Amino acid sequence: MATHLCNLGYGHAIQTAIKYAHQMNYDVLITLDADGQHYPEQVQRLCNESREVGWDLLIVRDTLRREITPARLLAEE
Repeated sequence: MATHLCNLGYGHAIQTAIKYAHQMNYDVLITLDADGQHYPEQVQRLCNESREVGWDLLIVRDTLRREITPARLLAEE
C-alpha cells in the first residue's frame, strides 16, 4: 500500500493511488469519498455495467448535492 508521511491533499492522494494501481497492474481503480454520498454496495454493479458497454473510465457524480458552492461550480465547468 502506498502512504504519505504527511497530508499532501486530496489531489496528491488520487495521483498516488493511480500510480500505485498502475505499478501493481490492477485492472480497476475505485475511489470513494468518505462523505457517504456513494454506496460501496453499488460498486460491483457499476463495474459490471461499465464492462458491458466497454467503458474504460466511469466517473459517478453526485447530482443530488443540496449545497453547491460557487467554487465547486467553477471547478465543474
